[in-house]
Amino acid sequence: MARRKRKEHEPQPAPLPVSSDRSRPSRSLLGLAAGLAILVLASILFLVWRPWGTPDRELAEGESRRAERDSSSGGEADQGVGSAAEFQDELYGLVEPLVEKLPKSTRARCLLAAVHRRFARLAEAEHELQQCLAEEPACAEAHYLLGMMASGESDAQRAEKHLRAAFDSDPRWADVAVQLAKVQMAQDNPQAAVSTLEAYLKLEPGHAEAWCQLGQAYHQLDDFTNAKRCHQKAMELAPDMPEAYYGAGQALRELGQTKEAG
Repeated sequence: MARRKRKEHEPQPAPLPVSSDRSRPSRSLLGLAAGLAILVLASILFLVWRPWGTPDRELAEGESRRAERDSSSGGEADQGVGSAAEFQDELYGLVEPLVEKLPKSTRARCLLAAVHRRFARLAEAEHELQQCLAEEPACAEAHYLLGMMASGESDAQRAEKHLRAAFDSDPRWADVAVQLAKVQMAQDNPQAAVSTLEAYLKLEPGHAEAWCQLGQAYHQLDDFTNAKRCHQKAMELAPDMPEAYYGAGQALRELGQTKEAG
């Protein structure tokens, strides 16, 4: 009896944890979640980093001027070159694994193409964008980047073709509409630019830059009344936009309203 009591009071070993496949996410699910998380991060970077309005020629000139400054600043030049190289390596280190992990993602390939373009590797950018279009012929981002690259090379017809395809695919993308209108105006077709911008502004009437560009298109058509109206709308939406004030002043002078032009 005493022996039985001692056994009852002896500490019992803790039960071993029971593994359950249902209570633990599978590796495939974890991989999918990681892939989605990377894609979300890439999408954020893609949307934030859209300074693609700068032509490649201007970018190259800017890099040349910076190189000249660095060469005249002695030791600071090496530090600047090192920083630029590190920045380039960091970007590629982020984007290239993403493309390897998601080879069918047009967003990932467009992001890599944007990085190639940023560092003037235009042949590589072209290759990635053509891959995007083979996977998704109506990919707005791919057409947009191809259009901007063509614009930077002064190929207005090819630029319009791709920017038109991007606009047809995503008519709410402001920079596509504005850049397409600029290309159309550069080809002395302001009426097409008016049609592009009016179609965009029906969907997104609060975009000041589009109103300002529409005012310039009307000005090119010698329709100064509508030019004034559009520039004043841009001023209303963006009181700190100097281009809108300048355009409105030009239209007012053309209309003979010099007092109002100030």
